[in-house]
Amino acid sequence: MNKRERYTKENMPEDVAILYERFIDNNFINKFTQFMVLDEEKGKISFDARRFNMFKGLFRNYGSALVDNFIERLYILIHEKTKEKQEGSHRVAAEIVAAMIRGSKYWTIEMLDDLWKKLTPFLNEVCLNLGPETLSYWGSCFKLGLEDEDPRRMYRPIEYLRSLTNTHASGNTFLETSRWYLLQTITNFEWRVPSIWCFINEQARELLDHPYKAIRERIAIILSLSLTFDVTLPNGQATRHPKANPFIDMIRERLQQAIEIYEKTPLANVSGQVVEIDPKARKALNFIETVIQLHTHLFSKCLQPIKDAIIRIFPYLCELESIVANDDFIRKSLTVSRMCVAMTYLHKHYMEALIEQLEQICSSPKWHARRAAIEFVQNMIFCNLFNARPYAQRLRQLVFKCLFDEQFEVRTVASVTLSGFYQCGYIQINNDDLKYFRVMSKTSYFTKVDGKKITSAENIVKRHGGVLGLCAIVLSSPYDIPNHVPEALMLLCEHSHDPDLIQKSIKKALSEFRRTHHDSWHEHREKFTEDQLVILADMDKKKKRQLLQNREDLIAQLYQECLSVNEIIKWSQFEPIYEKLQKVIDIEKNLLKSNPICDREEHLHSFIDWLHSNGVDTSNFEICSFENYGFGLKATKNLASDECFLTVPRSIIITTDTIMTSSSFGSLIIKDQLLRSMPNVALALFLLHERSQSKWQPYIDILPNHFNTPLYFDYDQLNRLKPSAALCDVLTHIQRIARQYCYLHNLLKGQSSLSKLAENFSYDAYRWAVSVVSTRQNNILNDHGESQLSLIPVMDFLNHEYGQECIHYDMKLQQIECKTMKNVEKNEQIFIFYGKRTNAEYLIHNGFVPNQPNPYDTYLLKLVLSKTDKAYEEKSQLLQRYGLET
Repeated sequence: MNKRERYTKENMPEDVAILYERFIDNNFINKFTQFMVLDEEKGKISFDARRFNMFKGLFRNYGSALVDNFIERLYILIHEKTKEKQEGSHRVAAEIVAAMIRGSKYWTIEMLDDLWKKLTPFLNEVCLNLGPETLSYWGSCFKLGLEDEDPRRMYRPIEYLRSLTNTHASGNTFLETSRWYLLQTITNFEWRVPSIWCFINEQARELLDHPYKAIRERIAIILSLSLTFDVTLPNGQATRHPKANPFIDMIRERLQQAIEIYEKTPLANVSGQVVEIDPKARKALNFIETVIQLHTHLFSKCLQPIKDAIIRIFPYLCELESIVANDDFIRKSLTVSRMCVAMTYLHKHYMEALIEQLEQICSSPKWHARRAAIEFVQNMIFCNLFNARPYAQRLRQLVFKCLFDEQFEVRTVASVTLSGFYQCGYIQINNDDLKYFRVMSKTSYFTKVDGKKITSAENIVKRHGGVLGLCAIVLSSPYDIPNHVPEALMLLCEHSHDPDLIQKSIKKALSEFRRTHHDSWHEHREKFTEDQLVILADMDKKKKRQLLQNREDLIAQLYQECLSVNEIIKWSQFEPIYEKLQKVIDIEKNLLKSNPICDREEHLHSFIDWLHSNGVDTSNFEICSFENYGFGLKATKNLASDECFLTVPRSIIITTDTIMTSSSFGSLIIKDQLLRSMPNVALALFLLHERSQSKWQPYIDILPNHFNTPLYFDYDQLNRLKPSAALCDVLTHIQRIARQYCYLHNLLKGQSSLSKLAENFSYDAYRWAVSVVSTRQNNILNDHGESQLSLIPVMDFLNHEYGQECIHYDMKLQQIECKTMKNVEKNEQIFIFYGKRTNAEYLIHNGFVPNQPNPYDTYLLKLVLSKTDKAYEEKSQLLQRYGLET
């Protein structure tokens, strides 16, 4: 079948011979490949399909005549020693090999045998020299080489890829992962190579508990691909691919064993300062992680993902919740894995089987499994609302059972699920439900034992379950007021003196009710009687008083925590501060109105008009948004180096002198030592005072609403800084701002002239003001020649680039003058130099770390010299000689 005519020296036309003569010449091939290596810039190198097609044409038309010359050159390319050329050399080699594979499609069997005798050892050599930068090129090589081809014609490359599974473990994780990555290109043939998929499945399943995570992740993908085409055809026949049901059943049995091992054997054994990892427990956890990933991939890659075995393994996916509870990443992956089942359209057979499994799980002794199951039920119904109608009564009973579960977490999730059922109409709210919840919510949580009145845990669960049922009714109607809601709300209001556990659930429900009905409350209130409105108003007042008191208590505790530590030197010192600070933030979100988020673009024209009205010439620039920078200044014409392009008059600059002219603020600063000694704090507080209405309103409106400074970092972001030398400085900065906030909160309470500021003062508002000042502050001279802190409108839109300082304050003209650091072309961004700072200082005070190398960056190396050191005196004298402290 491979008798296609090819050019030979004897039958070659003259124009074709020109190409042949060129590519048969070793010297030309060397020069040509070197040119291709250097043809692309560093960072923009990519597999070029056009060059691949060119080489494919050469091998297709000239046959094996050119192979030897190219093979020789290929070895040179993959062993390139110059680091800058290595990536490009592998890319060119991959393009040529892909062309050989594709171009040899119609060669004779003898020619193919000869080619693969030479190509196989070369590819083995490639697999030993792969790197992160070059792997993608060889993946593209096999992908393009095999694409859209008959697998019978591609027998040899398929066999080569299959042989990669037989390669002995090298101990190099990346190389092992790479081999499985290359094997993945078999997907080009889809359903046409069932025997290969069966072989791959048999090999890969043995590596599900491999010690290396990267390999396990690749194995999960490969196994899901091997099961992709296990489908039942319309005629009832099945394909010859690996069967998902027996495979998943095998996984289920191994998963059960892994769970038992992990629960019986602790992963880590601590003996003194030595931590030993138990190999069996580690292996079991590896297997569990891979199964979770595999299960998720099945739903993204398989044509018919739902199988009977998927339903049978589902209880274990719920049971795993207790094992992965402390690992956020695996826990989220497990949730996604279950969600894949919920989002799939479930036929009657599968729905029936799955509900039976859910009923069993909700009777499990493991509360994590029960919580996961009842959470899953809601998502399953939302995605199968119409075909799940016949099972409404069974699922209602299941949710009601979990609503009175002994575990608090299960009850709260069941309440959310029930609310969702009511809201989507899967279950209708009726008088029987309301009556049942009313009765249960009035269960007395006291009982008598030996004549003594004690709290009954069992009765609290019943009472809490009834309350959660009422909460579900209230929250099921977020944008209207059906008939049952007013009565449910009144019943909840009767529990103001219940145990804290119950009160928290009620407060959460009422808070959500207020949020969702706030905008249309003038209409919704018509559904309540006057007496009911009075009761709701009393609840609001009680809640606000309680929140205010809780806030005061937390601020006092936070202040004491901050005062107890002068400088944070370890993470454990910061944790109690962060915990209390987050509680303050959460309370203030419920207690105070958040400042409206301004659209900076909308206020841009008003700001520019304000600048013009105050004598600022903007003809040299315009304010624009730049990628990765936000707002900045763009030159509207060519600007020469050291050319003055902006002047800002003193009259619109906010300085510490400006604050002193304010009658209310001036007296406060004079009285308070902190504000006198820390002008940045005074400036931040003044900015908050002026935020609502002032002459600087157009400037304040265009300031950022949110910053990237560490004050806005969440726990995970701060946690990622642990390896950084900047961690302690960042944590100390947050601690000091929290301490300032507590101090100012107490200070403002007694200032009647600043009552509006005191009323709206919050940590979120204060960190915004602090971030404005720290990212935009400058120093200018006042009339007495003294340096003072200032905010300079429009100039603070200039972004940072290394150079020389180019800002000057003209005392005679009373204005700031900004000059360019270098020649700036029209439509280019204008930059200024922010000053000599370390990267840590840029992060803390400006919210970024420069991309360019920082010549002013430093690292504080702390030296410790023990007095028990035999050479203590000599070392101490040596350190003192060089001015070093220990």
